[in-house]
Amino acid sequence: MGCRDSWGGYGGDYDDGLSKDYDALARYVCALFKKGMKPPAELRDWWRRHQEDDARREAQEEAEQRRRSERAGAIAKLTPHERKVLNLDM
Repeated sequence: MGCRDSWGGYGGDYDDGLSKDYDALARYVCALFKKGMKPPAELRDWWRRHQEDDARREAQEEAEQRRRSERAGAIAKLTPHERKVLNLDM
């Protein structure tokens, strides 16, 4: 999944319908900085926090994908009767 930004610390929650615009801007700026553009002084703190947030989000997404894969593997090992008893009929 692409970059997102909560824009925390920049005036609170943005429930004004602009959050998609902020996310799009964050993705654009993120792509520029990842390609080697040096962040200006005003954005260095934001960039550092953004990278940390992205790393946490990516780790969570990978963990969730592993969990889903392991769950599917475990369910595949069950007999049809065991799946029915566990209410896992799909």
